[in-house]
Amino acid sequence: MESDETPSRYPYLISVRGGRPVPARKDGHYYVCAYQVFLGLWWSPREVRVLEYDPHRDFYREQRQAKEAAQRDSAPDAEPVASKATTATPEAATDAPVWERVDSPGPRRPAPPTAGSTRWVPRRAWGR
Repeated sequence: MESDETPSRYPYLISVRGGRPVPARKDGHYYVCAYQVFLGLWWSPREVRVLEYDPHRDFYREQRQAKEAAQRDSAPDAEPVASKATTATPEAATDAPVWERVDSPGPRRPAPPTAGSTRWVPRRAWGR
């Protein structure tokens, strides 16, 4: 008789290179994280420590639901977000999200030459 439950999408809770717990699934010999950690999604077993495995639990869904529940609990406060950021306390640090996106400006372009900088002069060809 077949089970009515669908298999869990992320049944592993792993620690990559000693980092925080991350939901993951196994694909062949590699573990695939639910979100990017340490600049990667795919990790070999030698870089991963399996903290928990339960084929009936979806660790990623559990984390997401806990985060949404925490946001719902803090919503009735109706306090502006900017004021929370300016009053940083140790208690406020624990309310921070598990991960946050930081936009990188990318590689910097070279600065244009200034009036006082030396001009580039091509060198003569060899042997002339």
